[in-house]
This record gives sequence, C-alpha cells and structure tokens, in this order.
Amino acid sequence: MKRLFFLIPALMAATALFAQNNCTKDHPIYKTDNTSSPKAVYRLGSNPEFPFLQNLSTRQQVLAAMQSKENAKKYPRQMKELNKMLKEIGFSNGVQDVTLSAVSSYNVSPGTTGNMGDGHLNYSYSRLEGTKPHKAWKITSGEDCNVSFLAACGNAFYPFGTESANAYSGYKPKCTDIPVSVSADAKKITVDATKLVTKKTYVYYKRGCECENCKPGWSEAGYKDGLLSRPLLVKKEEVNVPQTYKVTTGNTGTATICPGKPMEVNADIEVESENEYAGFKPAIKKEYVEVSRREYRIALRDREMMEKLKQRANKE
Repeated sequence: MKRLFFLIPALMAATALFAQNNCTKDHPIYKTDNTSSPKAVYRLGSNPEFPFLQNLSTRQQVLAAMQSKENAKKYPRQMKELNKMLKEIGFSNGVQDVTLSAVSSYNVSPGTTGNMGDGHLNYSYSRLEGTKPHKAWKITSGEDCNVSFLAACGNAFYPFGTESANAYSGYKPKCTDIPVSVSADAKKITVDATKLVTKKTYVYYKRGCECENCKPGWSEAGYKDGLLSRPLLVKKEEVNVPQTYKVTTGNTGTATICPGKPMEVNADIEVESENEYAGFKPAIKKEYVEVSRREYRIALRDREMMEKLKQRANKE
C-alpha cells in the first residue's frame, strides 16, 4: 500500500512564541547551563549526530527515518540516544510514539544559542553562525515539550529562551489530524518501456491447399492436424513491453491541518498492474510469421549452419 499526499491551501494564519521552560528533563540536551561562552558553529554537516536525519526534505521523510527498522539496525547507538531524548519530553515509547502531526519545520536564525549534539553523542553550549536561517525539524510532544534537529546535519539542537519571530518563521502551533472522506474514479496509467521481456520470433508455412480456410496465425491444433508446419525459431531478443497500472484511491483518509501551511490529505491508494490483472504475464513474448515453404527451408538451412558454426567454435 502506498501513501498519496494532496496539498490544499488552508486559509489560516497564526503566530506563536514558545519558551521551553517546561522541558526540565534529565537528558543533557535540555540542561540550560549557559554560564560559559557559547561555541561558535559556522559549518553544519561535518559531524552528524543522527545521519539518517540529515538533508531530509519533508515531515514524512523525517518520521519514516525515525521509525525505520533498517536505521535501527544500522545506527543502534544513535537510535538508542534518540529514543532516550524523546522519552524525556513525553514520548513514552520513543520514536514509535511520534506522529506526523508532531513534526514541523522552522528556521533558526543566525546567532541563536542553545545546546547542540555532535557525532560522538556529546552536547555543548553553541551559537549558530552564518548569514542565512538554518532549517530545522521540531518534534513536539503532547505536553508541548519539544526538541529540534538541524536539517543540514541531523544534529539535535535545543535553543535557550524565548526565540524571536524570525527564528520561528515557519513554525506554528501543533498540527491537528482529522478524518476525511476521499473519493475518486479508478485511473489507468500506461508507462512505456518499463518491463524487459524475451521476444521469440517463429516462422511457419501452410501445408497444401487444404489449409486455405485455416484461421490466421499458427496454432497447436493446426500443427497436430498436419495443416501447419512446425514453428521455426529464427530470432530471439530482449524487448520492452509497456505496462498499464490501475490506480484506485481509498474512500477515507486523514487531513493534517497546520495553521499558516497548506492542508495535507493523506489517503491510501492501491496500484495494481493491469497487465497481470488481465492474465497477461509477459515473461516470454512469442510472435509467429507466415512464410512460403521455400523461405522456411532457407531459414532452416541458415539456422542449421549457425548451429554447426557454434559447435565448431566451442570445440576449438
């Protein structure tokens, strides 16, 4: 089953400033000891803390990366750290409790200070430098506690204090999921040259005048009745066969509403191969061409000659 995303403009706008004073948890990322001078960070991406969260483009990708079993196997230390971090802000089961509505994007302004993780799972008081805002993903729990991950590097970042409106451009209050009805007619999509199959070309001829009323093309019945010759394979090649798919949209879905952003409607769609649905499984495609008896004999002689040459070459 695949997911289909519709974008619908939502005529909503809201602004909010959130301090993270209520996230007084035990994980080092949340400890606000900013008595020393912050470490200036000019470059992001050279020491990623969570590589699977680096350079992602959508909220769906972020959620999928967090809950990926493959990432859990490949990055066990990092996933354990991420789960611990999320449990500290209210996600009892870590990444498995995170929903799409808990993920949002925003821009962190240059000069923002806070705790930042590194590739060794250490945390330091840092200041983000640069001339452009830094995109980040914010994970917010039901208790309005949150933690951010910088998109360019995948490192955790916990900004201190109440941030400016510029720092939160793009961030809005927690999104809401509501059920919706979705209906659409089934669509058929044909894509050229998507499946490679073996095409075999055979030649045959009709035997005598008694086959003048034979049906067009070669048939097993005609061969057994002695009306058609044995088919002779003259060509074998790999060809592309266009594929047709039947796309059906589910009747129900979920609309995610985030103030100030387009509405996203998530619905299940079913994609079915029309070729296989119709009983056609083109592993081998056969084509029969009618020729004269003389042309058939020439083709047979040529094939026998080629087989002899191959046998001779194999012996040598």
